Amino acid sequence: MQVEFNEERAKALAWSMKKYLAGAGHDVPNTALLEALAQGLGYSDFRTLKAMSDAPPAHRTLARELMKGDAEVFVYLDTSYVGASYTPGYPSWAKLVLTEDILAHIIETQQEVASKGRAEAVLQSGFLVRWAREASYRRAFEELTVSPRAIWASFYLKHEDGHVQTELVHLDDLIARLRERSKGDVVYFNADKALVEESDCENPNFEPEYRYLVAESWGHIFAGNHEQRVAFVFDVKTQHITHMRIGGVAANRAEMADVEDSLLNANGEAFDDPEDWGLESTDELPDWAQPTQPDEAFAIPKRHVHARVTTRVVEAFKEPTQAAEEDASEEVLQPGETLYVYKSPYDQYKHLNGHQFRIVKAITEADAKHDLEVLPMYVGQFESGETVELWPEEIHRRD
Repeated sequence: MQVEFNEERAKALAWSMKKYLAGAGHDVPNTALLEALAQGLGYSDFRTLKAMSDAPPAHRTLARELMKGDAEVFVYLDTSYVGASYTPGYPSWAKLVLTEDILAHIIETQQEVASKGRAEAVLQSGFLVRWAREASYRRAFEELTVSPRAIWASFYLKHEDGHVQTELVHLDDLIARLRERSKGDVVYFNADKALVEESDCENPNFEPEYRYLVAESWGHIFAGNHEQRVAFVFDVKTQHITHMRIGGVAANRAEMADVEDSLLNANGEAFDDPEDWGLESTDELPDWAQPTQPDEAFAIPKRHVHARVTTRVVEAFKEPTQAAEEDASEEVLQPGETLYVYKSPYDQYKHLNGHQFRIVKAITEADAKHDLEVLPMYVGQFESGETVELWPEEIHRRD
């Protein structure tokens, strides 16, 4: 099936690309992306695309939208089930994810509908409407309807007679509420504010009912198609795994990221009924995740005797070389203005590879989030402003 690349699809694509860039810590607009986009569309460079008044409208729209650095505003709406058969547990709220250009597109659509005497127009809404617990449903499709006076979103489920629909919002009311809000605020219509703040991790006031989900024996298939039982602590507020063990030994960052991705993107139903999935909802860390103190008889577990550790043991018995002196992972680094280069074998922050940063904190003592056996770790601040925790092997001195 051939899909027409029109201006509406160009706007949706631009929104998705900008969201990905922002989430990955890249600047928006992004010069490298604009140049690659122009060449991918058959132009010599982005300047040529901008200057061509006869370029296809969808091309110009995509370029124009990607040049904007729009901030998102969340608008929360109440929902109801429409249909003959009632489905328990349907999404209890929905949120519009608006930017200035998306709102302008909705207003333009409304004006077109009114001027042509049409009852309504339907827009593809996957890029601007999100639903409570949406990963738990088998959705057929969703849409945003624009009438001469109001808008509403609909969520259609597979194998269901009915569908979920938001409350109707008059555009004049929506615009007024957006103008009244303070910078950084979200907008609520009839959605249950307490329920939203308890369940939407993107909400700035997100406060989950329980802080942690704890698994003591979770099956996960790692690379190589071998399944292992893992224990982990998932921080519901930050949406990250903070502690994980495999066979009683602390997991590394790559292993934690692998399980975290599976939990969030392939097993989202676990958050709806944790007990059925063998997860404990709690505000307390399990004993095995509590900060530990050094033990005189401490020995390095075999899983941690990897190449870097072996190299350090060998080099401890010979004269240091210049290469060893330049390896930033061989010493406890101190916060300061010295710039280092990020190079990591892991995928979690691969977008930062090659970027410079300075160390703002050295983590050398065990606490609720860091086991003694994996320390030291560091907090690095990149030139973009993004701040992340780093392993020693990810830190390299500049040439």
